[in-house]
Amino acid sequence: MSAEPSTAAPNPLQQVFRHLAFEVLPRSVGSKPVEFIANYMVNPERFTARLFREASRGMGFPRDDAVAQQLRSHFGDFGEDCEFYMIEFPRLPGGAKPAISVAAVVLDRETDEVVCYVLSEEVDGSTAVRAVHNRVNWQLGNGPEPLAGAFLKYLRQTHEGFLQAHSEL
Repeated sequence: MSAEPSTAAPNPLQQVFRHLAFEVLPRSVGSKPVEFIANYMVNPERFTARLFREASRGMGFPRDDAVAQQLRSHFGDFGEDCEFYMIEFPRLPGGAKPAISVAAVVLDRETDEVVCYVLSEEVDGSTAVRAVHNRVNWQLGNGPEPLAGAFLKYLRQTHEGFLQAHSEL
């Protein structure tokens, strides 16, 4: 069962971004979190580009190194026991929406529990946040402005509450 929402974006590149955010990223971290972080730390830009190429292949989209180079990644501590990995997606030509803006993974170092969060810009100009946890996709509601810093601040305020509400699932 796919964790990706069923509504597909009409833009092929946006479909690749969605596949990366909702499928490739959670699967890559969730299967071997320690290996994921180690590979990221060797060369963040190359590692993020590799994830994009994997998503492109999965969607039948041709390799596009120019787009891969536009992805921005961030990694850091997220509280006492967690760390985060975040990808900022470039804006698509023409401002096509809905559009994935930022995807972030929060990894608990003690339990290896992984939650992937995705911030998207909606057609009406608002933003929405989704979480992928245990292969279930949760709509969390409105999100912050579509910037990595604002999204990280939002996640720091909401992550623990999300885990408490969904820990039994």
